Amino acid sequence: MGKNNKHETIGTPIVRSGLIACAAVSGSEKYNKDIRALDRKILAVETESGGLFAVAKRNGIPALTIRGVSDYAGHGVDKNVFELETKNKARLVAVTNATTYLVCQLQNPGLIKLLKARRVENEQSIAPLTITIVDRLANTLLSQSAEFDARLKELNPGFSLQNHGYRIPVPRVRVIDEKVDALGVADPQPIELKEALKRGRISIVGVPPQYPDRSLAWVFARDLLSESISDRKIIPAVIEAHDLHRPRRGITAIAEPNVISFKDEDEALLVFVINEFDFSSRTQIQFLLSEVNSFPNAKFIIVTRNKSNIVDENQFARKTSATLSYLDDVSFAETSHFLQKNFEMTGPEAEVIAIRLRETFSRFKLSAHPSYFAGIPATTLIAILRANRRAELIELAVVGYLSYVVAQDSEPLPLSRTTREKFLTLLAFEIKANKRRFKEQEIVRLAAEFAERFDFRISASRFVAAFIEKGILYLDGDHVSFTLPFMEAYLLAKKLHSEPSEAIRYFEFGMGNFDARTFGLYAELGLSDGLLAKILERLNQSIDYLREAVEPPAILLSNQLQPFLLSKQERVGSLQRRLQKAITDVTNDNDASHEKQKLLDAADSIRTAARQSQETAKEEERRSAEYDAFEIWYVTISLLGSGAERLEAGAKRSLIGKVLSLSSLILEDWTRESAGVDYKDIKQKILENKELVERLSKTQSTADIAEAKRTLDGLVDILEYSFLSQPFRTIVQGLCEEARDALLAESIINTKIEDPLERLLHSVWLSDLDTSEGVKELNATLKEMPTATMLRMMLASHLITRVYWRHWNKDHRLKLLNAAQESLKAAGLKYDKAGLKRLIDREVEKED
Repeated sequence: MGKNNKHETIGTPIVRSGLIACAAVSGSEKYNKDIRALDRKILAVETESGGLFAVAKRNGIPALTIRGVSDYAGHGVDKNVFELETKNKARLVAVTNATTYLVCQLQNPGLIKLLKARRVENEQSIAPLTITIVDRLANTLLSQSAEFDARLKELNPGFSLQNHGYRIPVPRVRVIDEKVDALGVADPQPIELKEALKRGRISIVGVPPQYPDRSLAWVFARDLLSESISDRKIIPAVIEAHDLHRPRRGITAIAEPNVISFKDEDEALLVFVINEFDFSSRTQIQFLLSEVNSFPNAKFIIVTRNKSNIVDENQFARKTSATLSYLDDVSFAETSHFLQKNFEMTGPEAEVIAIRLRETFSRFKLSAHPSYFAGIPATTLIAILRANRRAELIELAVVGYLSYVVAQDSEPLPLSRTTREKFLTLLAFEIKANKRRFKEQEIVRLAAEFAERFDFRISASRFVAAFIEKGILYLDGDHVSFTLPFMEAYLLAKKLHSEPSEAIRYFEFGMGNFDARTFGLYAELGLSDGLLAKILERLNQSIDYLREAVEPPAILLSNQLQPFLLSKQERVGSLQRRLQKAITDVTNDNDASHEKQKLLDAADSIRTAARQSQETAKEEERRSAEYDAFEIWYVTISLLGSGAERLEAGAKRSLIGKVLSLSSLILEDWTRESAGVDYKDIKQKILENKELVERLSKTQSTADIAEAKRTLDGLVDILEYSFLSQPFRTIVQGLCEEARDALLAESIINTKIEDPLERLLHSVWLSDLDTSEGVKELNATLKEMPTATMLRMMLASHLITRVYWRHWNKDHRLKLLNAAQESLKAAGLKYDKAGLKRLIDREVEKED
């Protein structure tokens, strides 16, 4: 697809000699007209060689650029369609053409003769060129880019480690919609900063006081260098709020003159990022208002941490019609793009790694910031993520936060990061392991004792205050707590690793408060023999109990599980789409969303009835034993996933064998319990519930009442299917996700299993870690397995989900899809394997 969306054939390369413009690329017709006005014979626009030409010009050196052209510039060309149709290979062809041409010319006798003659000639004068807006724009963007990079390297040494052009993920913002907030529902959709700028001239971005990244404003500005709004090229500039002083230190005095020169230009859009503005100063607010009014054509991003005067901030927002927002996380798409661009990953691989990062950040409540990413060397990040080393990721964040505290320390004798970490480790241990609660004066005493032990002449109160000011600790009522859960968990895990007896005391089972977050990090650092023995003993107890409670044969390996929807698959899609639409409408507060809320309420009523039916049949002792079994099952898979590298072969095989036995017993027990619910009785009671039917019905007409009953009937069927499949989904996802470490594959292979259901779980788990070996075993297991239609459907669903979200290797994905097809074949079922395969092929072609 070529110019004006007309098809063109890529033919033999043609060499053209003439002028090339080096400038920012823009879709603005006026901007492009200005470029053409320089010389109507300009052949192309490019962005790279201007800097080289500028240096050559200053030194009187003749220069020449050879450009391989891959596509058209300007309007009328859909770049996405072009790259899709050429499979991203047009650029490769263009580069090959340019380099081949250069090699040929360097062997040209005429060129060689000319170059030799130039060496002995006197320097020739070069006629001065007229400076146009295009030149000014390009030069300004280059100088701003250099300033941003230099400032980022000052603020965070991590940026110095990265190559030029390294792009870090930029956090999104979540806009505060006062109309929505008044109803008690916040805007659910975070957006990119550029989108927030489109909503208004001024965007106020609230940043948590404990956010450790002081380079945020510069990161925002750097990211905006390549953006345009309404065909106007953005020229960003950062203004430090503390530099603003009435009357003579305004934006014009602070910003670079070449930036200010674009104040009234239609082709450019000035965006001033005001960094660390304090809304508690009314004098500063008034001065900022006057500065904003003096740049009526510019946009402003005001970054603020100060929350002491929210009233003045809101008044400023109303006077200026500013958009209020607060900082949100880095998006999954942004993280994926970051990995793909900087670490040379394929798209599917980057997406899988991005998911793992996102889940780690979510589990440990770690808000990853730009400097966090910048400070991780590429080789370190790749190794950590592929090896599932979460403790090392958390350690990097802890180091970053504490380094930030050290950098801001103004004490005469500043203490190092490791010393501060030692004190916080002591505090975490006292709070979590010894169950102590500290008031502010008590923690100051603890700091004084710490200083005395090491002969530190410091102010204990200021030492503690620094942690509170930087958001590492906070006052929870009148007691001090950690603001950052990941730091508390990591420091405690290190302490317990160094003191095995304390680890045995701390990690207690069956108490209902097992610290899974800390245990995962502790297991990765290395488990003590005593705690391992304690886990094995607990596993044996749970296995023995459930073996007595669960009598063979396995219900999952039979055809006893026959949810109504198993024979009515066509009904699932329409009901699920209706539920999803209801959720979206309610979330977005769309018109008539209260009607959709009735549908969600009805689903909740059915779900509650089913759960109550499950619980009433249980004795307290049985419920407690099942909880203990599930707890030790989770502890074991967490240990295997986090500690695989530290455990010896015998320990791993023993844990694998026992956790598979326990998995099959929990799965069978839970599934029988779900199957024991009388769904027909629930359906009858729901349909006889006149109030619920009338609430769901649009009107009280006979037709609408009948439609409401059909909807309720379908909802019960969906929830029956969901309840029956939940045990299998939970167990296999736990094995494949929590215990996901490729180092386990060899130990799983060497663990011999006889029980049919355990063997199925064994092969599914192995397929996720070593797809080639695992799928062979899985296919063999499937051939020996009875029809068991429900089990086969759940297995196929699991495999397809893993293909979509967790695997990037094309060969592995296709093998898993084949296994899913084999699973369904024996039950006379099928899925659109060809469609999924085409999707995988398109992804691979895109990467090639």
